[in-house]
Amino acid sequence: MRILLLQDDYPPRARGGAGVVAQSVAQALHAAGAEVTVMCIVHEKTQAGKSQEDGITVERVYSPEYHPRWRAYRCLYNPPALVALRDILARVKPEVVHA
Repeated sequence: MRILLLQDDYPPRARGGAGVVAQSVAQALHAAGAEVTVMCIVHEKTQAGKSQEDGITVERVYSPEYHPRWRAYRCLYNPPALVALRDILARVKPEVVHA
């Protein structure tokens, strides 16, 4: 099963609770045999890109910095992230999207 996890931050660059939980979920799904891709946001262009981490594909997408107050609204819902999400959905063709 192909699963796409959407998360505003993801370890190791992020150490927040939600990012750590997303990583644990991704690892458990991968261990259960799922093909897992994680899409997350980074605020530095040099950190953007695709990588393999313990069998999980992580797509880090650059998004301009925003005030932390707007994190719940702007993290994945902004033009650069939406363009990348459309591309990732077309390539990965996930059966499940976990947001």
